[in-house]
Amino acid sequence: MTSLLLRSTLLLLACSSVSASPTGASACPGGEAAVGSTHITAADLKNGTLEESPQGLKVQLNGADLVPGTPGIFNAGEEAEIALVGTADFKGFLFRFDAELLSDVLISFGTPEAETAEIQPASVCTGRPSGMTHTNNNPKSTTTFTVEVEAPVPDMTLDVTVVIVNSAGVSEYYYTEYMLSADAAPEGDDGDAAGDANATAPEEPMESEPAPADGNGTTAAPDSSSTTAPDSSSTTAPDSPGTTAPDSSATSIVTTGWVTTFIGGLFAMVIIPSLSPVKFSMVV
Repeated sequence: MTSLLLRSTLLLLACSSVSASPTGASACPGGEAAVGSTHITAADLKNGTLEESPQGLKVQLNGADLVPGTPGIFNAGEEAEIALVGTADFKGFLFRFDAELLSDVLISFGTPEAETAEIQPASVCTGRPSGMTHTNNNPKSTTTFTVEVEAPVPDMTLDVTVVIVNSAGVSEYYYTEYMLSADAAPEGDDGDAAGDANATAPEEPMESEPAPADGNGTTAAPDSSSTTAPDSSSTTAPDSPGTTAPDSSATSIVTTGWVTTFIGGLFAMVIIPSLSPVKFSMVV
């Protein structure tokens, strides 16, 4: 009789520890709500999905609401923020992450300093799957944590269970299965700076080469036509392609010769006749 009573007591304690877990989830099932027998057998039972809850419960990934059946995408190797929010209080919760690749890929969690007293890694979900759960059964309307997956993991499931109440034959909880995908970060995220650094630098203007020395060994002065500024003397005449404009020194010589010829002719026409002997006729 004593042995039977002891076994009954141990069984009662075991059931109580599963259903009543004020310091965190005590089980980590997948594909169903993580609640114990007292939740399910309560005389006054209310349950459903998070989206059906009167508390307006919803899960957000980086500020965007998760929708059942639509994968929530985040970058592998980067922290993603997950939040549980509602318009009314809840007491307990369990986030359960699972995927085939999680057996070989590291997944880590972080909590804001203000949330450290409300959320913790779920000790009942270790390795694969992994999870986060509550630390107490105090009323709360939001909880936030970060998750980071070191390598791409597609087709990840996120089971979320939220407990509103479980006391005196009254049970209310909600459960939804979401989909996540940790994708490889876009190449442009880290490649912009490298691309800018590898861009071709603009070419610097070429400096003019020194003029060759003349026959006397004297280096001629640099020609202005070799500088970067355009010089009319070094440009090609538009109406005679390939022919350079006459040098200014040659033009000066031609102009001087023409003026000299003109003045010489004028002198011959005007001055010289006036100097010829004047003939006088004398009447005797």
